[in-house]
Amino acid sequence: MRAPMHLLLGLFIVFLPMACNKDNSSFEEGLWRVDLLEDALGKVESFDTPLYLEFINRQQYVLRLDVNTCGGEYYKSKGVKFQLGNCTEACCDSEEAIRLSKSLNRVSKFSENYRTILLKGDTDLIKLSKDD
Repeated sequence: MRAPMHLLLGLFIVFLPMACNKDNSSFEEGLWRVDLLEDALGKVESFDTPLYLEFINRQQYVLRLDVNTCGGEYYKSKGVKFQLGNCTEACCDSEEAIRLSKSLNRVSKFSENYRTILLKGDTDLIKLSKDD
């Protein structure tokens, strides 16, 4: 009876990592609301008009500001990097929205759970919540 127990234990050890292997190379696709933008001094920006970050696929995102929309690519592994691409050029995003787009380019770290993503740069913190 000892041999089958060792065989089962061996199979368990071999297949457990495969069962727990989650693709961590991208954020959950869909629309994420920007809840706040906080700087190093603790100044918190909230937004009168909701702003959104939408993860289109494993590498592309769309940033929906007050008026304009920007597209870009992101790369996620142990850290994260956003590269802002083109933006529409309609007039007059708010100062807070412009600050958000600049802050996103400086993000290098993240933490995430089921419904929240925190994006961190050297000076700013961006909090996102999953929007249904």
